[in-house]
Amino acid sequence: MSSINNVAVVGASGTVGIPITTALLSAGFQVTAITSSTSTSTFPPSVTIARVNYRTYTPNSNPFIAAFRNQDAVICAITTEATGAQQKRIIDAAVATRVPRFMPSEFGIDLAGARGTKIGALLGQKREIIEFLGELAGKYTWFTWTALSTGSFIDWSLKTNMFGINFQNKSARIYDSGNKLYSPSTLSFVGKAVAAVLRKPAETANKYLTVASCTTSQREILEIVEEEMGERFQVIPVATSDLEKIGDQKMARGDSSAFVEYLIRHVFGDGAGGAIEDNAAECLGLEEEDLRTIVRRVLSEL
Repeated sequence: MSSINNVAVVGASGTVGIPITTALLSAGFQVTAITSSTSTSTFPPSVTIARVNYRTYTPNSNPFIAAFRNQDAVICAITTEATGAQQKRIIDAAVATRVPRFMPSEFGIDLAGARGTKIGALLGQKREIIEFLGELAGKYTWFTWTALSTGSFIDWSLKTNMFGINFQNKSARIYDSGNKLYSPSTLSFVGKAVAAVLRKPAETANKYLTVASCTTSQREILEIVEEEMGERFQVIPVATSDLEKIGDQKMARGDSSAFVEYLIRHVFGDGAGGAIEDNAAECLGLEEEDLRTIVRRVLSEL
């Protein structure tokens, strides 16, 4: 397919959208940031801003169509909670305007690796989107897609205490043995991976790619944190089987926040999931990141 120049990012002001927009600009793409009509987010002067009223959608009036005209690619960076009907409407608009490349909101754990698990069940809408994109690619010769699994966001999770290391209290919730290997990415790496995909449109067409900044474990991260801070952390052992039970109780009462417990069980539970075996970073021309450098950057930004 021809080269990609004009790229629209839906959810450009979000946690994932910001680093994607930054990386696309650095790579020389012409970027249109698509945000809600009520958003007050600002962007660099070179970014075209399209504010869309997401709630005005009807079967005969899709609010994204005007923003997608003359775009070579659409990147969907909306939250997991909106990846069902909302993302379907975005895809419909991309097809209506003949956008040749679509990247869904897939950034996170590998769907194939989560198949048959409780966290995988909660990601059913994402799986349906991938299947839908495959159907569209089979129907329209001009339409292609690329899904990018990046693992959990290591810098974001460290800053937010999402995965157990609390810098303020100098404590660490270590899940099971803490030695389970997993493959996360920094948010900036996610952005660079997206840009790398679009720089190689033919090679990445109609593929589900898995990338990661590094492969590590909770205990390796904690060891580096303690060395860099010159302090010992209190270790609090946590059984992921107990977290799974909490998740089950939440689900029984319709509480979707069980996603967190199931995610921790999947990522850190001994014997479950695992590190990725085929990191597509190399074929995209990206180098894996140094873990100590990542930790130092996080500490400097606290």
